[in-house]
Amino acid sequence: DETTRSVTVRADFPNGDRRLRPGMLLDVRLFQPARQAVVIPEIAVVQVGRESYVFRVKPDNSVERADVRLGERRDGKVEILDGVKAGERIV
Repeated sequence: DETTRSVTVRADFPNGDRRLRPGMLLDVRLFQPARQAVVIPEIAVVQVGRESYVFRVKPDNSVERADVRLGERRDGKVEILDGVKAGERIV
């Protein structure tokens, strides 16, 4: 709900002592383990139609186009799922 910033979630909890009852409200925190990902500034990605690409710096300092597959976007950064490896330089 945009007004209350709440969501409805269905979950199973152990409740052997029956302290949880139908209709009760809960405050829940979800933790997700960190994962390794290649993340670049969103502004470095060129999007034309359905294509996404970046310009990668080659060992001889020339530049080549590298098609990429994008993942999550957050705070001006975008996850690269395929097309650029960790440590490669982009412009």
